[in-house]
Amino acid sequence: SVLLELFKQSGVKFDSELSTRLLIGICTDSGFFINPNAEPALKQGSFLIENGANYMERVIAPILHNQPLNLMKYHSLLVMKLRINKEKKFAYSITTAEEVKRLKLNKADVRLGPNYLEDIKEFDFIFTLAELDNEIKGSLRSRRGVDVSKIAEELGGGGHKLAAAFVLPKMPIEKAEKMVLEAIEKVGINKN
Repeated sequence: SVLLELFKQSGVKFDSELSTRLLIGICTDSGFFINPNAEPALKQGSFLIENGANYMERVIAPILHNQPLNLMKYHSLLVMKLRINKEKKFAYSITTAEEVKRLKLNKADVRLGPNYLEDIKEFDFIFTLAELDNEIKGSLRSRRGVDVSKIAEELGGGGHKLAAAFVLPKMPIEKAEKMVLEAIEKVGINKN
């Protein structure tokens, strides 16, 4: 979005290649036009398509319709291992180092996990923990107005109200789980 506006102001000519590359960024940043920033992203996406962006073949097909089997197995694992707090309407899933290794996941794969869980209607927010080589990666997501950035900040991380993350040093995964649950208790569930 920033580059698009900068290029417009600078008089850059938008050809098919530039428009497609910018559209990839806008689509992935806006969750393919479903995140809260969707309205400006839709306008920008429309501008880029009008200027030759190849939406179906170079954006949709290689990104959305091209998921590797190990990533789909990871998403299934997240759902199968879901731990639910019915009273506070949240859920979470933990992936161990052994599972990360077995599924041949990298840090980017692990970062996509919470996006798969965030649309489950029964929960106001979700979080994931993944045990990596030298750290524990935590991610939080909400589609129902819970400010998850406050929880992430309590754990030394940050982010947006509806999408935030944190990194914990290497420790037993049970200890990391306890830290996150304590942070949720301390901060509370702030809904807007």
